[in-house]
Amino acid sequence: MTTMFTDALQAILRDHGTPAAVRAIEAGGAPQALWDAVADAGFLELLAPEEAGGAGATLADAFEVFALLGAHAAPLPVGQPSWPARCCRPARWARCSA
Repeated sequence: MTTMFTDALQAILRDHGTPAAVRAIEAGGAPQALWDAVADAGFLELLAPEEAGGAGATLADAFEVFALLGAHAAPLPVGQPSWPARCCRPARWARCSA
């Protein structure tokens, strides 16, 4: 399962998590493209049980994903529980950062 997650995330980061994109987000730019890609791929529910709509991943699976996000310095709260992460999608970003 880990390879499936890391391969999918690697493709997302290659397209939306380039060093230039991360620098722009860190400088105050909108994280919407990266955030939407990660959320739409289901990474916000990575650790949630399958019967709750999650991937049912183990901590070992998640470790590989978190390590990959860290290697790309992705400025996203993906390791947080899914409901606050869903609340803070960029469309609602201003509400969550206030």
